[in-house]
Amino acid sequence: MSWSNAGSFRNVNPLIQLTKDTNGQRMTLYQPGVLNPGTIKPGITYSGLITNLRAKIQIRSLGLEYVPPPQGDLTPEQYAAVLNQFDASIPKKGLNFYLETSVQPPQLLVQLYMFNRRPFYVVDVLSYFTNSISLDLGSDAKITVQTVNLGFFDLVDDDSVVLWGTAIEEQENATGTFSITCAGGGTSGGNTAVNLGTVLGYNGQPIIIDGGFANVA
Repeated sequence: MSWSNAGSFRNVNPLIQLTKDTNGQRMTLYQPGVLNPGTIKPGITYSGLITNLRAKIQIRSLGLEYVPPPQGDLTPEQYAAVLNQFDASIPKKGLNFYLETSVQPPQLLVQLYMFNRRPFYVVDVLSYFTNSISLDLGSDAKITVQTVNLGFFDLVDDDSVVLWGTAIEEQENATGTFSITCAGGGTSGGNTAVNLGTVLGYNGQPIIIDGGFANVA
């Protein structure tokens, strides 16, 4: 007896750039089953597993930031508090990340501060969403992103943010097959292969058998 799932996996790479031309717009960063349309099968939905998500931040319109180095015998926690206080006191721009589904409107999950650190710097965005190594998204979920004015203007001139990552997508509603091999078919004592046909539903859904017996020895 065996079960064969016709589903498959594919890799996609979310990639967008935010500039002054996208100010005020909430841009789609990632939605399962949308990227690389040439490999999408008709009638199939996909779930997504984000394994990498980063932001390259290049803000030239603000004064150059010099991060204070650790001083004295500060513990890591104390130094982090110093950095938080420093970040709160200097000019910055905001980058908001939202999650929405087919039944829930966009919810703000993450806000990053963006500074001028020449020539640019890279942020591990995924670590702000989860402490796991990946982020699971259903077929109706979508992550969007938007730059926000925190009192120091929107993106201007040469300011830019590039967001990129990697996601593994799996087919959610692929058709499978189910077959049984019975011993002792026929007078010769050989095997009788009984193919019960195509399974039109699984994962808790009613299983409909379409087909009959085949390959009888």
